[in-house]
Amino acid sequence: MIDSHGPDHVSGLMQKVISALEHLERFAADSDAEEDALEQLRRTVSHLEREEAKRNEERQRVATVRERRSMDGGKERKIACFLPFAGAGASGGALQAGDEGFAVDRKETAR
Repeated sequence: MIDSHGPDHVSGLMQKVISALEHLERFAADSDAEEDALEQLRRTVSHLEREEAKRNEERQRVATVRERRSMDGGKERKIACFLPFAGAGASGGALQAGDEGFAVDRKETAR
């Protein structure tokens, strides 16, 4: 190419090729950064959707408890609570069938 067109033409062409390659490299880096940001946003949206689902489940549970209490008409009811001994449980604190603990009765007035 140098023989047919001369060194000046080829050096000008090489500068343009190098410039184009540098632009492509910058665009690829920007694209990677945008993909990373997009993936982070997807994870955040997913996390927020799970949190919202948990809140909705809790609201539904509270509504169900309130509905049951209103149906009880304010009567006292007995609730049994199972409280494990410290360190109880074969799995290091998590209770499983056959683990020891004790029951405590308490009265709760429906509101």
